[in-house]
Amino acid sequence: MGEVECNEFKTVKAHTVCAFANVRWYMPVYPCNKAEVEKHLLDFTGSKPEGIVYDTIHMMMQTHERYLGSMDREILEDFPANEMYLQSDHTVEPDWQSIWNAARKKLGSASTASLATSKDGPYIARKKDRIWQAISRFKRPYPPFEFGSSMWLRDADDTLAKSLGVI
Repeated sequence: MGEVECNEFKTVKAHTVCAFANVRWYMPVYPCNKAEVEKHLLDFTGSKPEGIVYDTIHMMMQTHERYLGSMDREILEDFPANEMYLQSDHTVEPDWQSIWNAARKKLGSASTASLATSKDGPYIARKKDRIWQAISRFKRPYPPFEFGSSMWLRDADDTLAKSLGVI
């Protein structure tokens, strides 16, 4: 088997090397369930990651496939923007309003992201907007954006996105 590269993972001989937070993890390509991931998710020293790191890797694996599917041309024509929202309120979240608005300011005219006017947003931008990578600790355009975060993405309401000047 040859080597195939994509944004998130580097696949080498039917195994995936996931590098983030200065740690590399070795696992089979896209395991089907949590038990299988836990069984095979080993760092190069042979120890298993615990808690939040494991959960983050698991979520990245799931959302990477969803992200690739959402970039299909036909889907982008119908749903060009995403909205970031709090999926679960059981976690303590970073100050997303400040993070979002600072990234928006730094990107300037390269971004059409909405101005977040409260802790609840609105956090709306085109799916291909660079703000998604700018707000992510892992520099990925899809969740999770931070360790332990419950912020997620969904297709944005077109009427709202238009009224905010996003699309």
